[in-house]
Amino acid sequence: MHPKLKKGFANTLLYTGTLALAGNFQRRQNGLILTLHRVLPLAECQDAYDEHMVLSTTAFEDLLIYLKNNFEIVSLNHLLSDRNSSTNVQKIALTFDDGWRDTFQHAFPLLVKHQVPATVFICSSLVGSSAMLPEERFTRIYDLCTAKHCIPSFLQHLGTWGKADRQSESSDWRSFTKTIPMTAKLSLARHLEIVYGMERAPAEQLMTWKEVKTMAAGGIEIGSHTANHATLNVESRAVIERELWDSRDLIAAKLGASPRYLSYPNGAYNQSVMLLAHEAGYSHAFTTKHGGVDQTMEAMAVPRVAIDNTVLTNEAGRLHVARTALHLSPLWHLFTALRS
Repeated sequence: MHPKLKKGFANTLLYTGTLALAGNFQRRQNGLILTLHRVLPLAECQDAYDEHMVLSTTAFEDLLIYLKNNFEIVSLNHLLSDRNSSTNVQKIALTFDDGWRDTFQHAFPLLVKHQVPATVFICSSLVGSSAMLPEERFTRIYDLCTAKHCIPSFLQHLGTWGKADRQSESSDWRSFTKTIPMTAKLSLARHLEIVYGMERAPAEQLMTWKEVKTMAAGGIEIGSHTANHATLNVESRAVIERELWDSRDLIAAKLGASPRYLSYPNGAYNQSVMLLAHEAGYSHAFTTKHGGVDQTMEAMAVPRVAIDNTVLTNEAGRLHVARTALHLSPLWHLFTALRS
Protein backbone atom coordinates (compact mmCIF):
# COMPACT_ATOMS: atom_id res chain seq x y z
CA MET A 1 0.00 0.00 0.00
CA HIS A 2 1.32 3.45 -0.91
CA PRO A 3 2.52 5.34 2.23
CA LYS A 4 0.06 8.23 1.71
CA LEU A 5 -2.85 5.84 1.31
CA LYS A 6 -1.75 3.94 4.39
CA LYS A 7 -1.56 7.18 6.39
CA GLY A 8 -5.09 8.15 5.37
CA PHE A 9 -6.41 4.69 6.08
CA ALA A 10 -4.65 4.65 9.43
CA ASN A 11 -5.98 8.06 10.45
CA THR A 12 -9.52 7.03 9.55
CA LEU A 13 -9.30 3.85 11.62
CA LEU A 14 -7.73 5.66 14.56
CA TYR A 15 -10.17 8.53 14.79
CA THR A 16 -13.29 6.44 14.16
CA GLY A 17 -12.35 4.11 17.00
CA THR A 18 -11.95 1.07 14.75
CA LEU A 19 -8.41 0.48 15.93
CA ALA A 20 -9.55 0.61 19.53
CA LEU A 21 -12.08 -2.14 18.81
CA ALA A 22 -9.38 -4.11 17.04
CA GLY A 23 -7.22 -3.68 20.12
CA ASN A 24 -9.77 -5.59 22.17
CA PHE A 25 -9.40 -8.48 19.74
CA GLN A 26 -5.65 -8.06 19.66
CA ARG A 27 -5.34 -8.39 23.42
CA ARG A 28 -6.72 -11.89 23.07
CA GLN A 29 -3.73 -12.72 20.88
CA ASN A 30 -0.47 -13.90 22.40
CA GLY A 31 1.90 -11.17 21.34
CA LEU A 32 3.99 -9.51 18.65
CA ILE A 33 7.69 -9.74 17.87
CA LEU A 34 9.13 -6.71 16.09
CA THR A 35 12.04 -6.93 13.63
CA LEU A 36 14.48 -4.04 13.32
CA HIS A 37 17.82 -3.83 11.56
CA ARG A 38 19.51 -0.43 11.69
CA VAL A 39 18.91 2.62 13.91
CA LEU A 40 20.62 5.75 12.59
CA PRO A 41 20.41 9.52 13.04
CA LEU A 42 17.96 10.93 10.49
CA ALA A 43 20.74 12.58 8.47
CA GLU A 44 22.49 9.20 8.11
CA CYS A 45 19.48 7.06 7.22
CA GLN A 46 20.23 7.40 3.51
CA ASP A 47 23.53 5.61 4.15
CA ALA A 48 21.69 2.33 4.71
CA TYR A 49 21.74 0.23 1.55
CA ASP A 50 18.03 -0.60 1.90
CA GLU A 51 15.45 1.94 3.10
CA HIS A 52 13.39 -0.92 4.52
CA MET A 53 16.16 -1.73 6.99
CA VAL A 54 16.53 1.55 8.86
CA LEU A 55 14.64 3.52 11.50
CA SER A 56 15.78 6.96 12.63
CA THR A 57 16.96 7.33 16.22
CA THR A 58 14.22 9.88 16.86
CA ALA A 59 11.52 7.57 15.54
CA PHE A 60 13.02 4.66 17.47
CA GLU A 61 12.81 6.52 20.77
CA ASP A 62 9.27 7.65 19.87
CA LEU A 63 8.45 4.00 19.20
CA LEU A 64 9.81 2.83 22.56
CA ILE A 65 7.68 5.42 24.35
CA TYR A 66 4.62 4.47 22.29
CA LEU A 67 5.13 0.77 23.01
CA LYS A 68 5.59 1.34 26.75
CA ASN A 69 2.33 3.29 26.83
CA ASN A 70 0.30 0.79 24.82
CA PHE A 71 1.88 -2.66 25.26
CA GLU A 72 3.68 -4.77 27.80
CA ILE A 73 7.25 -4.93 26.50
CA VAL A 74 8.84 -8.22 27.52
CA SER A 75 11.88 -10.30 26.65
CA LEU A 76 11.64 -12.73 23.78
CA ASN A 77 11.95 -15.63 26.21
CA HIS A 78 9.08 -14.26 28.34
CA LEU A 79 6.80 -13.86 25.33
CA LEU A 80 7.51 -17.36 24.02
CA SER A 81 7.31 -19.14 27.35
CA ASP A 82 4.22 -17.32 28.66
CA ARG A 83 1.93 -16.87 25.68
CA ASN A 84 -1.24 -16.57 27.74
CA SER A 85 -1.39 -12.94 28.83
CA SER A 86 -2.63 -12.42 32.38
CA THR A 87 -3.47 -8.78 31.65
CA ASN A 88 -5.48 -6.86 29.08
CA VAL A 89 -2.27 -5.43 27.65
CA GLN A 90 -0.71 -7.30 24.77
CA LYS A 91 2.91 -8.44 25.06
CA ILE A 92 5.51 -7.27 22.59
CA ALA A 93 9.19 -8.16 22.12
CA LEU A 94 11.94 -6.43 20.13
CA THR A 95 14.52 -8.14 17.93
CA PHE A 96 17.38 -6.78 15.80
CA ASP A 97 18.93 -8.64 12.87
CA ASP A 98 22.49 -8.67 11.48
CA GLY A 99 24.49 -7.10 14.34
CA TRP A 100 25.12 -3.62 12.91
CA ARG A 101 27.41 -1.36 14.90
CA ASP A 102 24.65 1.26 15.11
CA THR A 103 22.60 -1.29 17.07
CA PHE A 104 25.25 -0.87 19.74
CA GLN A 105 25.90 2.85 19.22
CA HIS A 106 22.35 4.16 18.85
CA ALA A 107 19.75 1.51 19.73
CA PHE A 108 21.42 0.04 22.84
CA PRO A 109 21.67 3.35 24.80
CA LEU A 110 17.97 4.02 24.14
CA LEU A 111 17.01 0.50 25.18
CA VAL A 112 18.93 1.01 28.43
CA LYS A 113 17.46 4.48 28.95
CA HIS A 114 13.88 3.20 28.63
CA GLN A 115 14.63 -0.17 30.29
CA VAL A 116 13.45 -2.18 27.31
CA PRO A 117 14.70 -5.77 26.75
CA ALA A 118 15.69 -6.96 23.28
CA THR A 119 17.31 -9.78 21.34
CA VAL A 120 20.06 -9.16 18.78
CA PHE A 121 20.76 -11.78 16.12
CA ILE A 122 24.38 -11.68 14.93
CA CYS A 123 26.31 -13.24 12.05
CA SER A 124 29.05 -14.74 14.19
CA SER A 125 31.78 -14.99 11.54
CA LEU A 126 31.26 -11.37 10.49
CA VAL A 127 31.54 -9.89 14.00
CA GLY A 128 34.60 -7.68 14.25
CA SER A 129 35.31 -7.88 10.53
CA SER A 130 35.22 -5.29 7.76
CA ALA A 131 33.03 -7.56 5.65
CA MET A 132 29.77 -6.38 4.13
CA LEU A 133 26.63 -8.44 3.89
CA PRO A 134 26.41 -9.92 0.38
CA GLU A 135 23.13 -8.08 -0.19
CA GLU A 136 24.82 -4.73 0.43
CA ARG A 137 27.63 -5.53 -1.99
CA PHE A 138 25.15 -6.19 -4.79
CA THR A 139 23.18 -3.06 -3.97
CA ARG A 140 26.33 -0.94 -4.14
CA ILE A 141 27.19 -2.47 -7.52
CA TYR A 142 23.66 -1.83 -8.80
CA ASP A 143 23.76 1.79 -7.61
CA LEU A 144 27.14 2.32 -9.30
CA CYS A 145 25.82 0.84 -12.56
CA THR A 146 22.78 3.09 -12.32
CA ALA A 147 25.04 6.13 -11.98
CA LYS A 148 27.17 4.97 -14.91
CA HIS A 149 24.09 4.13 -17.04
CA CYS A 150 25.19 0.55 -17.52
CA ILE A 151 22.29 -1.39 -16.02
CA PRO A 152 21.82 -3.51 -19.19
CA SER A 153 25.41 -4.71 -18.84
CA PHE A 154 24.85 -5.45 -15.14
CA LEU A 155 21.75 -7.50 -15.92
CA GLN A 156 23.56 -9.30 -18.71
CA HIS A 157 26.25 -10.33 -16.24
CA LEU A 158 23.55 -11.70 -13.94
CA GLY A 159 22.15 -13.60 -16.92
CA THR A 160 25.41 -15.45 -17.41
CA TRP A 161 25.07 -16.75 -13.85
CA GLY A 162 21.70 -18.32 -14.53
CA LYS A 163 19.23 -15.45 -14.41
CA ALA A 164 16.69 -15.93 -17.18
CA ASP A 165 14.64 -12.75 -16.70
CA ARG A 166 16.73 -9.64 -17.28
CA GLN A 167 14.19 -7.03 -16.29
CA SER A 168 15.65 -4.01 -14.50
CA GLU A 169 13.23 -3.84 -11.57
CA SER A 170 15.25 -3.75 -8.37
CA SER A 171 13.08 -6.38 -6.69
CA ASP A 172 13.83 -8.71 -9.58
CA TRP A 173 17.62 -8.67 -9.36
CA ARG A 174 17.54 -8.51 -5.55
CA SER A 175 15.45 -11.66 -5.48
CA PHE A 176 17.82 -13.39 -7.89
CA THR A 177 20.91 -12.69 -5.78
CA LYS A 178 19.19 -14.43 -2.87
CA THR A 179 18.63 -17.62 -4.85
CA ILE A 180 22.27 -18.60 -5.35
CA PRO A 181 24.51 -20.31 -2.76
CA MET A 182 26.97 -18.25 -0.74
CA THR A 183 30.12 -19.43 -2.55
CA ALA A 184 28.70 -18.48 -5.95
CA LYS A 185 27.21 -15.29 -4.55
CA LEU A 186 30.55 -14.06 -3.22
CA SER A 187 32.32 -15.01 -6.46
CA LEU A 188 29.75 -13.14 -8.52
CA ALA A 189 29.93 -10.09 -6.28
CA ARG A 190 33.73 -10.00 -6.50
CA HIS A 191 33.62 -10.44 -10.28
CA LEU A 192 31.20 -7.54 -10.69
CA GLU A 193 33.18 -5.32 -8.33
CA ILE A 194 36.26 -5.83 -10.50
CA VAL A 195 34.38 -5.34 -13.76
CA TYR A 196 32.78 -2.06 -12.69
CA GLY A 197 35.67 -0.70 -10.60
CA MET A 198 33.79 -0.83 -7.34
CA GLU A 199 35.71 0.92 -4.56
CA ARG A 200 35.94 -0.72 -1.15
CA ALA A 201 33.04 0.15 1.13
CA PRO A 202 33.48 1.84 4.50
CA ALA A 203 34.75 -0.76 6.95
CA GLU A 204 33.60 -1.77 10.41
CA GLN A 205 29.86 -1.43 9.95
CA LEU A 206 29.23 -4.47 12.13
CA MET A 207 29.74 -4.84 15.86
CA THR A 208 32.92 -6.11 17.47
CA TRP A 209 32.91 -8.93 20.01
CA LYS A 210 33.68 -6.37 22.71
CA GLU A 211 30.50 -4.51 21.79
CA VAL A 212 28.51 -7.74 21.61
CA LYS A 213 29.76 -8.70 25.08
CA THR A 214 28.89 -5.25 26.44
CA MET A 215 25.32 -5.60 25.17
CA ALA A 216 25.03 -9.11 26.56
CA ALA A 217 26.29 -7.90 29.95
CA GLY A 218 23.67 -5.14 29.75
CA GLY A 219 20.82 -7.62 29.49
CA ILE A 220 20.50 -7.93 25.72
CA GLU A 221 20.02 -11.52 24.55
CA ILE A 222 22.28 -12.59 21.70
CA GLY A 223 20.92 -14.97 19.08
CA SER A 224 22.28 -16.45 15.86
CA HIS A 225 21.78 -15.07 12.35
CA THR A 226 23.98 -17.90 11.00
CA ALA A 227 27.73 -17.58 10.62
CA ASN A 228 27.88 -15.64 7.33
CA HIS A 229 24.31 -14.44 6.59
CA ALA A 230 23.71 -17.45 4.38
CA THR A 231 20.37 -17.85 2.60
CA LEU A 232 19.81 -21.29 4.04
CA ASN A 233 17.16 -22.68 1.71
CA VAL A 234 19.52 -22.54 -1.29
CA GLU A 235 22.52 -24.13 0.43
CA SER A 236 23.57 -27.77 0.66
CA ARG A 237 22.92 -29.72 3.83
CA ALA A 238 26.62 -29.55 4.75
CA VAL A 239 26.71 -25.77 4.41
CA ILE A 240 23.48 -25.33 6.36
CA GLU A 241 24.81 -27.46 9.20
CA ARG A 242 28.09 -25.56 9.20
CA GLU A 243 26.33 -22.17 9.25
CA LEU A 244 24.10 -23.22 12.14
CA TRP A 245 26.61 -25.13 14.27
CA ASP A 246 29.60 -22.83 13.74
CA SER A 247 27.54 -19.81 14.71
CA ARG A 248 26.16 -21.48 17.82
CA ASP A 249 29.58 -22.75 18.90
CA LEU A 250 31.36 -19.42 18.38
CA ILE A 251 28.73 -17.44 20.27
CA ALA A 252 28.94 -19.96 23.11
CA ALA A 253 32.73 -19.68 23.18
CA LYS A 254 32.65 -15.88 23.22
CA LEU A 255 29.74 -15.33 25.62
CA GLY A 256 29.79 -18.47 27.75
CA ALA A 257 26.31 -19.66 26.75
CA SER A 258 24.84 -21.16 23.60
CA PRO A 259 22.18 -19.07 21.83
CA ARG A 260 18.64 -20.39 22.07
CA TYR A 261 17.26 -18.53 19.07
CA LEU A 262 17.96 -18.32 15.35
CA SER A 263 16.83 -15.70 12.84
CA TYR A 264 16.80 -16.88 9.21
CA PRO A 265 18.78 -14.51 6.94
CA ASN A 266 16.47 -13.04 4.29
CA GLY A 267 13.66 -14.91 6.05
CA ALA A 268 14.54 -17.96 3.92
CA TYR A 269 13.75 -21.43 5.19
CA ASN A 270 12.02 -24.68 4.33
CA GLN A 271 11.15 -27.91 6.13
CA SER A 272 14.69 -29.24 5.83
CA VAL A 273 16.18 -26.02 7.24
CA MET A 274 13.71 -26.08 10.12
CA LEU A 275 14.67 -29.66 10.98
CA LEU A 276 18.40 -28.92 10.83
CA ALA A 277 17.98 -25.82 12.98
CA HIS A 278 16.17 -27.88 15.59
CA GLU A 279 18.88 -30.55 15.45
CA ALA A 280 21.53 -27.85 15.93
CA GLY A 281 19.97 -27.02 19.29
CA TYR A 282 17.89 -23.92 18.60
CA SER A 283 14.56 -23.88 20.43
CA HIS A 284 12.95 -21.31 18.13
CA ALA A 285 13.70 -19.79 14.74
CA PHE A 286 12.32 -16.53 13.39
CA THR A 287 11.10 -15.59 9.93
CA THR A 288 10.22 -12.40 8.07
CA LYS A 289 6.63 -13.58 7.67
CA HIS A 290 4.31 -10.86 8.97
CA GLY A 291 2.11 -11.89 11.88
CA GLY A 292 1.63 -12.31 15.58
CA VAL A 293 2.57 -15.09 17.96
CA ASP A 294 -0.25 -17.52 18.71
CA GLN A 295 -0.82 -21.06 19.88
CA THR A 296 -0.74 -22.45 16.34
CA MET A 297 2.68 -21.15 15.34
CA GLU A 298 5.58 -23.51 14.64
CA ALA A 299 8.54 -23.05 16.96
CA MET A 300 10.95 -23.12 14.02
CA ALA A 301 8.95 -20.64 11.91
CA VAL A 302 7.91 -17.81 14.23
CA PRO A 303 6.41 -14.76 12.47
CA ARG A 304 7.45 -11.20 13.22
CA VAL A 305 6.48 -7.64 12.29
CA ALA A 306 9.00 -5.58 10.30
CA ILE A 307 9.71 -2.06 11.54
CA ASP A 308 11.36 0.73 9.53
CA ASN A 309 10.99 4.34 8.43
CA THR A 310 8.87 3.47 5.41
CA VAL A 311 6.05 1.98 7.48
CA LEU A 312 6.08 4.07 10.68
CA THR A 313 7.31 7.62 10.13
CA ASN A 314 6.02 10.89 8.75
CA GLU A 315 7.78 13.25 6.36
CA ALA A 316 9.77 14.79 9.24
CA GLY A 317 11.12 11.41 10.30
CA ARG A 318 9.02 11.27 13.46
CA LEU A 319 6.78 8.41 14.47
CA HIS A 320 3.34 8.58 12.82
CA VAL A 321 1.06 7.33 15.60
CA ALA A 322 -1.87 6.28 13.43
CA ARG A 323 0.33 4.38 10.99
CA THR A 324 2.09 2.68 13.89
CA ALA A 325 -1.21 1.67 15.50
CA LEU A 326 -2.40 0.24 12.19
CA HIS A 327 0.86 -1.57 11.48
CA LEU A 328 0.71 -3.31 14.87
CA SER A 329 -2.99 -4.11 14.70
CA PRO A 330 -4.65 -7.41 13.77
CA LEU A 331 -6.41 -5.57 10.94
CA TRP A 332 -3.07 -5.05 9.25
CA HIS A 333 -2.06 -8.68 9.91
CA LEU A 334 -5.26 -9.77 8.15
CA PHE A 335 -4.72 -7.37 5.23
CA THR A 336 -1.12 -8.57 4.85
CA ALA A 337 -2.16 -12.21 4.94
CA LEU A 338 -4.85 -11.66 2.29
CA ARG A 339 -2.42 -9.73 0.09
CA SER A 340 0.28 -12.43 0.23
